Amino acid sequence: MHTSFAGENSINLTLDDSDPNVYKSRNSFIQSHCEPYTELTTIDQNLTMPTAIWKSLFPHQHVGVEWLWEKWNDKHGGIEGDEMGLGKTIESISLVLSNILKKPTLILCPLTVAQQWIRELHIWCPQLKAILLHSTRTNKNITDEKILKTVEGTTSVVVTNYETL
Repeated sequence: MHTSFAGENSINLTLDDSDPNVYKSRNSFIQSHCEPYTELTTIDQNLTMPTAIWKSLFPHQHVGVEWLWEKWNDKHGGIEGDEMGLGKTIESISLVLSNILKKPTLILCPLTVAQQWIRELHIWCPQLKAILLHSTRTNKNITDEKILKTVEGTTSVVVTNYETL
């Protein structure tokens, strides 16, 4: 996990990447302050993720990631539902960081936690473009339609709420 974002030379991790300058600025910052994720761990035959991420997860989170992977392989959905604070967000982000997702990812959540999703995505996978599809996004001059066009063919993450969807 990149923890170099805090302190004197910090950046605002809650700003989404709907503004290209925000994305460029954050990436410039991480290139000069953070070690890149170069080492990968194989979790299953077709699933790898950065070793630093895998090692930072607790054993119950390993189980959660493996369960999500099983659901993915079986082409079934699933709902992670347990107590708050046990790591469901990072378990989901771990799959975004893995080698399996080749298209944009949609995260649907209550608006009250959308900024936390953006922040966590920026902490755990800072080079990934994470865009808030909502009127409160950083770049209010771009339409929802243009945002969706900009993520086509990428591995970007779009975070939105139920009402916007």
